[in-house]
Amino acid sequence: MTDQERYQWIKKQKNLVLSTEGVKWFHENGDEFYPSHRLAVNGTGFHGIEHLDDLIDQAMEVYP
Repeated sequence: MTDQERYQWIKKQKNLVLSTEGVKWFHENGDEFYPSHRLAVNGTGFHGIEHLDDLIDQAMEVYP
């Protein structure tokens, strides 16, 4: 997705909560990382993804 597509999607959401995340997660190879954000859209939580753009992209797939 492009930044413009993400921005337009965020603007049209009525029930979106974005917060910071501070919990340690692990990649499949065992490397640890700290995801930057947690996102809730229409009651569905999205988290555990390392980068904000990827987090938004996942939510966009569920709620186009």
